[in-house]
Amino acid sequence: SQFREIIETGAKWCVGNGYGWEEDLERTEEYGVMKDADASKVSDRAFKRGINQIGTLGSGNHYLEIQHAAQIFDEATAKAFGITEKDQIVIMFHCGSRGFGHQIGTDYLDLFLKIMPKYGIKVLDPELASAPFQSKEGQDYYAAMKCGINMSFANRQVILHRIREVFSKVFG
Repeated sequence: SQFREIIETGAKWCVGNGYGWEEDLERTEEYGVMKDADASKVSDRAFKRGINQIGTLGSGNHYLEIQHAAQIFDEATAKAFGITEKDQIVIMFHCGSRGFGHQIGTDYLDLFLKIMPKYGIKVLDPELASAPFQSKEGQDYYAAMKCGINMSFANRQVILHRIREVFSKVFG
């Protein structure tokens, strides 16, 4: 499915399908894709939670702000963030993989609780359940979490694209 491709290729899929510019990838961690993401390590429930959430902010600490750079105090730092002049308008937003990544975490937490005795792992708090990184379960989790990261990259890329569309429409 298309969603499977998105979570394995992240923002690269978005840019390749008209949701952004090639240079966006240069400004994104890992150039917008965590390699070796494996959608087969993600549950159907996570797929169902994530498939309709690309391009959405979510709740909690997620936000989108229109900001006004009224003054520049440190020109070098400001320039590194693309702020080149006083009174510039900038956009800042923060979001993640939404319910998709949360479900991956929940799924693997449940699995780890079941398999920890096999590895002699004991924890006082079940929220700290784990598996050895090099174990099959640890590697499956790592591959699934890369899908979660790619979902975050894709989600941010689509939001960025939509912001550009709205600003272009409103401000010409």
